Amino acid sequence: MTFTVRPGGLDAIESALTRLAARADNLLPAMDEIGSQMLQRTQRRFEEQQGPDGSDWPALSPVTVKRRGDAGPILRISGDLYRSVSYRPGRDHVELGTNWPYARALQLGILRGASGRTRRGGPIPWGTIPPRPFLGISDDDGADVLDIIQHYLEGA
Repeated sequence: MTFTVRPGGLDAIESALTRLAARADNLLPAMDEIGSQMLQRTQRRFEEQQGPDGSDWPALSPVTVKRRGDAGPILRISGDLYRSVSYRPGRDHVELGTNWPYARALQLGILRGASGRTRRGGPIPWGTIPPRPFLGISDDDGADVLDIIQHYLEGA
């Protein structure tokens, strides 16, 4: 799963990347720096339990808290999803995402029973999971990406 952003939200970044591609022989260092920065920002979202837009993730339901035994950190009880987020830089792009099986449901939310039924007839998932976006680009993230690109444009 990779993140998506609102249409037109990346025009300035795409334009800067195009200029960078035209001026630089090897963009891998810039893409690696962008990926590293975005990974750190994504990890911070987990720690702050906030989406890219700065809004707090919905609290755990009382039923979930009762099943788990405590409220604990949202989306980090096992740490599997948190650890699975990674980036892969290329010559002219960088990918940030996760291959964790339930990431899409947690990023976008999913309705109770939307994934079918158990052998006993119970809904999958057993309750509605609200969206808790962790992947995406905030305005601050975009500004940082533009700063990194500008740095490489000046040095190219």
